[in-house]
Amino acid sequence: MHDLKVLFATNFFDSCFRAIRAVAQLADAFRIDITIAHSGAAPHPAQRELQSFFAEADHYTSCRRITLDGAPAEALGALTRKEHFDIIVAPGSDRIGIPRPLHRSLRAELLRRGRCPLWTTSRGLEQADFRRPIRTIAAGIDGWDCDVTHVELAAAFAGRIGARLRLLTVIPPIHEGTMATQAVTPEPLARGGSGKAN
Repeated sequence: MHDLKVLFATNFFDSCFRAIRAVAQLADAFRIDITIAHSGAAPHPAQRELQSFFAEADHYTSCRRITLDGAPAEALGALTRKEHFDIIVAPGSDRIGIPRPLHRSLRAELLRRGRCPLWTTSRGLEQADFRRPIRTIAAGIDGWDCDVTHVELAAAFAGRIGARLRLLTVIPPIHEGTMATQAVTPEPLARGGSGKAN
């Protein structure tokens, strides 16, 4: 059984409590070294919630609970650059009210700033069945982006847990608009991702 270093980002919303089941599933196959982190402007009140969140994690190989100052994306991104983690668990926030026009997704920012795979979810997790081990890791690619860092990360994580890696892509329909775009684009109409994934 191998150790798996997990960074669990929490804001104490219900979605974070629902995501605990996914981490518990990993704990069935790995010795979990978990860091539970909360970032915000008022760390002291949050510290009390942090100590009681995910109490069963205290029985893992290692459990650390920390509060970070500053914007969540910046603070968590800096932490992943400072320390190695095998995966970030960052559940989506439960939507409250109408969407904010200038709102920036924390998960998108973590994907851009972080240096490890990101596991996330939405309300659909309420119906998810976590009794089976993770057997397949999927990575999405398109024909326009040469940066395949996310594929390399997915491949490394799949190898780490003994899962299969599947690459997914969507081929858009070809019509007059597509051909007109290609007339002024040096890139081929369809191109697979390049790079090496180990």
